[in-house]
Amino acid sequence: MGTDARTLHAEAVLRDTLGRCRLFAGLQADDLAAVAACSELRALKKNRYLFHQGDPVTGFYIVVRGCINAHRLSSDGREQVVRLFQPGETFAELALGGSARYPVSTRAETASSVVHVRREDLIQLIRRQPQLALRIIAAMGRHLTDLVNRLDQLANRTVGERLKEWLLSRCPPQDGGDSSVTIELTGTKALLAADLGTTPETLSRALARLQSLDLLRVQRRAFIIPAPDRLRQTTL
Repeated sequence: MGTDARTLHAEAVLRDTLGRCRLFAGLQADDLAAVAACSELRALKKNRYLFHQGDPVTGFYIVVRGCINAHRLSSDGREQVVRLFQPGETFAELALGGSARYPVSTRAETASSVVHVRREDLIQLIRRQPQLALRIIAAMGRHLTDLVNRLDQLANRTVGERLKEWLLSRCPPQDGGDSSVTIELTGTKALLAADLGTTPETLSRALARLQSLDLLRVQRRAFIIPAPDRLRQTTL
């Protein structure tokens, strides 16, 4: 692919990603073009960092493909996973609220690509398009709700219940029937365990229980849910 073709492809991916992002949902083509002018597409190799905890804020991100691990280091140096971000999800929007530095570090768990929306350029655009500020505030509210729900899960739900919710959240809506769903595991099982707030050993037991109930099949790096509705209705 020549340079011009690669540039056109990157611009198409950029526009498509912004158009699908709920932060910019409903914007007209001209407005999306203005946001695209504030943005850039970045490719990341596995284990490459986007930013480290304490780095100066440059903007927020939208995952195009791959998996981004947001984490903090504890006082004894252990990595604590805050969230795994998948394609279509945004992160670091809180940085637009006035934070000078990122509160977490982010790393690509697989070969990934993201859209970087530059902070200063977007702020200038918001001054001209105030409705964007309302959408960003709404996104911040959703992010805070996600954090509260995560704390609730860790405090009040068993590992089996957390795993069940994780699996079902990745199943597409189905109109009638109960078709099998395959979920590709983008990171390691150890990383999934950390995301669920447990140990790899406990996660393995929870997976084994689902398999014994014929609610899940594990094939290398894929989870197969034979009947999502049956999993949804099962108490663990």
